[in-house]
This record gives sequence, structure tokens and C-alpha cells, in this order.
Amino acid sequence: MLRLRQDMVRIATQAVDLAREKVDLQRDRQRAGTGRNLEVLAAEVEMREKELARVAAVFAYEMLAIEWCHATGSSEAIASSRLEEPVREASSTR
Repeated sequence: MLRLRQDMVRIATQAVDLAREKVDLQRDRQRAGTGRNLEVLAAEVEMREKELARVAAVFAYEMLAIEWCHATGSSEAIASSRLEEPVREASSTR
């Protein structure tokens, strides 16, 4: 089950990355005069939604890891069950 949650975090991270690329593309189009501000704003909203979904996926993973460690009585397992990729800080968003 932890592996499934890790996969969900990985997929959510990829969705955030793609949404960021879409924002960049829409900004480039706007600068070139072929895009509208509304398209940029819509892409930014979509990116924020993807970021929230990623936070939810990380939270679900962390909660499951804690429950598993509690159920097995192994507090040492918490460190080994951590996500391989650290949670991105809010400052890394554009």
C-alpha cells in the first residue's frame, strides 16, 4: 500500500510539472501576442489545483506510513518509509 501511495505522489508531481510547463507556454504565447491573459490565469489556476492534489497525495502517504509504523510498533521504520523525493517547498513555485 505504501508503494501505491508513493506512485500517487510521483504521478501528482508529474502533473504539477506539466501544469508549470503549460503556464510557461501560455505566458510565452501572451508575450508573443498570440495568447490572452485569461489563458494564463486559467493555466495558473490549474497548476495550483495540481499542487494541492500533490500535497494531498503526500499527506495521504505520510499518514499511511505513520499508521503502518504505529501498527507494527516500529518507530525506526518511519525514516526508512519516507518518500524518496522530498516535498517541494512553496518557494519553488513560480
